[in-house]
Amino acid sequence: MIDWISQNAGLAGLLFFFLFFVLMALWVYRPGAKKTYQDYASIPLKEGDYD
Repeated sequence: MIDWISQNAGLAGLLFFFLFFVLMALWVYRPGAKKTYQDYASIPLKEGDYD
């Protein structure tokens, strides 16, 4: 396994980062996440107690 990875490091890296990108896209655009991200986006606009 290590031999294959060392001989095909470019392909292994490409597959790893492509899989990471796809999983992050699925996580961000999952159902129900919109409200969470809208809440996060409005944090700077909220008035509150600043210590």
